[in-house]
Amino acid sequence: MRLSVKNIEARKSKSGRGIFALRSFRPREYIFEMKGKLLTASDIEAEGVFSALSAHSYRFSEELYLSPIGENGDSLRHSCMPNAYVYKSHDKLFIRAISPIAKNKEVRIDYSTIMADDDNWSMRCKCGTKKCRQVIKRFSLLPKKLQKKYEEMNIVPNYIYSVSEICAVSVKSQNLGLRRQSILALQQQGFDKAAPTLLEILRHDKSSVIRHDAAFVFGQIQDKRAIPYLVRAVQKDISDLVRHEAIEALGDIGMRTRSVEGILWQCLKDKSPIIKDTAEMALVTLGELEQSAA
Repeated sequence: MRLSVKNIEARKSKSGRGIFALRSFRPREYIFEMKGKLLTASDIEAEGVFSALSAHSYRFSEELYLSPIGENGDSLRHSCMPNAYVYKSHDKLFIRAISPIAKNKEVRIDYSTIMADDDNWSMRCKCGTKKCRQVIKRFSLLPKKLQKKYEEMNIVPNYIYSVSEICAVSVKSQNLGLRRQSILALQQQGFDKAAPTLLEILRHDKSSVIRHDAAFVFGQIQDKRAIPYLVRAVQKDISDLVRHEAIEALGDIGMRTRSVEGILWQCLKDKSPIIKDTAEMALVTLGELEQSAA
């Protein structure tokens, strides 16, 4: 399939650069092909979780990501009310219309539809739509009603579901990717079974990436008993990557205890911009910022 690049144009939008339609598109019509470089999770991790490579990569399969840096896809923005979606065909990624898109209208997808269970990336959303979720995370963390809607619309790639079905492997494996899969699978075991392993990792593992994953899983289990462990990680861990995820986990648990409120407000004064921004996101999740402004 050959798609004309004259169908779209990358130009300034309300949130930086965006992709705009140069003609109208019908529902399910192909808009453009996502081109770029295929990478593994290890390639992205080597650049850093907070790098442009991490923020601008699209899930391509169970094992690979596509980095569109320098291509049109690099300007494709998110919306909580998307008018387009990612579709894989013949080992290529395409952007297709969900609903009619008028000429000069910005093309936007929902980033959550291309984030699987082992994707821990998140972002603050300022899409400006009436259904803005404020914080964007992976597909399985969407409200169940929205997940069902997207499934019925058939706009979620199959490989996003299949990643969730990967069997757990030993957390002691020497292979970083296998260890990460195993740790992420612990969330299915619940707090009582998973906590001893997660706590041991969070306190003693040498890999900041693995400690980050342990904090992430504590957040997904959403048990208030994990709060002291996460607060300690925010206070004591030497890695901003781990502290960032521990803060997000506190927001995910959603318990407004004195210790949680205290550490999050304290982090707003942290020297690290990443820590300050993550603390702000967690406070938004807990409803703290809205209440303090009232």
